[in-house]
Amino acid sequence: MKEKRNVHINVTSNVATTMTKGTTASTGLSTSLKGVAASANLATGGIKAMAMALISSGVGAFVVAIGALAGGFMGLINQSRDFAQQMSNLKAVLGDKATDESIKELSQSAKRLGATTAFTATQVGELQVELAKMGFDSDQILASSNAVLALASASGTDLANASAIAAGTLRGFNLTASDTMRVVDVMASSFSRSSLDISKFQESMKQVAPIASTVGVSIEQASASLAVLANRGI
Repeated sequence: MKEKRNVHINVTSNVATTMTKGTTASTGLSTSLKGVAASANLATGGIKAMAMALISSGVGAFVVAIGALAGGFMGLINQSRDFAQQMSNLKAVLGDKATDESIKELSQSAKRLGATTAFTATQVGELQVELAKMGFDSDQILASSNAVLALASASGTDLANASAIAAGTLRGFNLTASDTMRVVDVMASSFSRSSLDISKFQESMKQVAPIASTVGVSIEQASASLAVLANRGI
């Protein structure tokens, strides 16, 4: 019996010793981790202090300014590249209708409208491409671009949709590109005075325009009739 007790006591003692060592090791690891965290905080604080020192000395402000300037230059380069790509796309779509002189005029028009409207020159270039896809030549694009931009701005639609609606309406009433602003003015007036909107106008004109043109009904008369129907929920 005594021998068994001695063995039991020794085992228990060994286990306790092992657990004590494990606890000591764990405590040491925890202390080491705290030391690492403290070092990291110290390093972060040092970096922040260095940054503040640079800024206060004027060097940091200069570096920040250079970074902002570089970012601005990159933005301009990207815009220029995108615009050049749009002009290349436009020339490809126009095909034989495009000459170097006409592309130059379209490019200048896009830049001018980009500087004087809510749209960028690249977006105007995208509009020109959309109109070219619909069969407009360079002169027709130049004559209608400003009006289509006004339509997109007033109705809240995108340029591709605005160009499709304007072109479809012109053709439906056998009008020319020079009549685009007239069409846009009629549409804007109808939208502001009734519950007619650009979506209803587009869908209705697909059916109304060919018939109205055949019987001599003008775009103004047709739009006014659509506005009345829209107010009656038809």
